[in-house]
Amino acid sequence: MKEYFLKARITTFLIFLLSASITFITISGQPKPNTHTYVKDIKTDTLPNVFNENQGRLIESKLRQEAVLKFALHEVPTTKKE
Repeated sequence: MKEYFLKARITTFLIFLLSASITFITISGQPKPNTHTYVKDIKTDTLPNVFNENQGRLIESKLRQEAVLKFALHEVPTTKKE
């Protein structure tokens, strides 16, 4: 009787182990859903846009203002003799 009980326990354990293995193998083989909500492709060979259009105009206007002030200090001569 003990021998039969032991064989039944071993058979039950092997069936359980086999079914668990099959379950885990099929679950791990399935493709995983995309859990990332934010995916951005970054090209490493290009530089990012640091200034947008408005900031570029701001820098341009500051440079123009500086040029006007410096031009008043260092006027271009009107003739070759000056």
